[in-house]
Amino acid sequence: MAVAVDEGIGATARHRASAAVPETKRAPVLVDMFPRRPRGGRRIAIVAALLTGTVAISGVSAASGDALPGETLYSVKRSTERAQLALAGDDLGKAQLYLEFARTRIEEAAAVGDDEESVAAALRDAASELRSGTALLGEVAVANHDPSPLDYVDLFTNEHRWVLAGMVSGFDGEALDAGEELIDVVEAAAVRSVELRGALDCTDKGGASDALGPIPGACAQNSVNATPPIEPGESGGAESGGTGTSTSGDETADEPTASADEGTAAETSAPTSDPTTGGASSPAADGQTSSEEEQQDLLGELSGIISDLFN
Repeated sequence: MAVAVDEGIGATARHRASAAVPETKRAPVLVDMFPRRPRGGRRIAIVAALLTGTVAISGVSAASGDALPGETLYSVKRSTERAQLALAGDDLGKAQLYLEFARTRIEEAAAVGDDEESVAAALRDAASELRSGTALLGEVAVANHDPSPLDYVDLFTNEHRWVLAGMVSGFDGEALDAGEELIDVVEAAAVRSVELRGALDCTDKGGASDALGPIPGACAQNSVNATPPIEPGESGGAESGGTGTSTSGDETADEPTASADEGTAAETSAPTSDPTTGGASSPAADGQTSSEEEQQDLLGELSGIISDLFN
C-alpha cells in the first residue's frame, strides 16, 4: 500500500490527473508558421499561371504561324502576336515587332488577294502597326539622341515602297482605298525618319508628337531656310540707290528676320496640341504610367490571349 502511494497509484494518481493545466500567454503557433501573404502575391500567381498556360499551348501557336485571314488558327496567330508585344522587354524590341507584324499583314494581303474584305483589313492593320513602330523608334531615337533606331524605318519603307505600289494597282474598292492609305503612311514614315535625323539636337524628349511619334524640332527647317533667296529687284536697287538706299535695303532685310524670330519664339512658347483630343497636351503627364497600371494591363492582355486560344 505504501508503494502504491509513493508511485502515484490510486487516489494520488487520480488527483494528479485532475489537476488544472496552466494557461500559456504565447501567441498561437499558426501565426508564426503561416504569415499573411503580401497583397501582390495573388496577382503574381495569376500571371505565372497565365504564362504557364501560354507555354503549354505553344505548339498550337507555332502551328498557326502560317494561318491566313479567315482560317481557323488565324485568331490564335494574332493572339500570339499580342502576347509577344505584351512581353517585349523594351520599346526598341516592341517597335521591331510592330514592323515585323506590318510586314506579315502585307504578305497576308497578297496571299488573299481574291477576298477584298480580308485584304482591306490586313492593309489597315499594316498601316496601324507601321505607325506604332515608327512612333516608338522615333521616341527611342530622341530619348538617346541616337539616329540608329530610325534605320529600321528606312529599311521597311525602302523594302515596301515599290512592292506596295505594284500590288495595290491590282485592287479595287475597299482594298484599293486601304492600300493607298498604307502607301501614304509608308511615305510619311520615310519623310519623318529623314526629318527627325536632322533635328535630334533640337527635339526634346516628351515634346510634341503625332501618330508617327515625335515631331522634329525647328532647327533642321531653320538651317535650310537660313539664307532666303534674293529677289531680282533688290540687288539692282541697292546698287543704284547709293548709301541711303543700301541702308534702307538692309533695314528692310532685317525686318523679315526679326519677324521670323518672333514667330519661332511664339511657336516654341505655344502649348502643343494633342492629336488624339485636339486640346493642349502635357507630355510629362502623358508619359507617366504607374507600375500597378502596367501590371494590370499585362494581366488583362494575357487573360484575353488565353481566352482566345481556348475558344
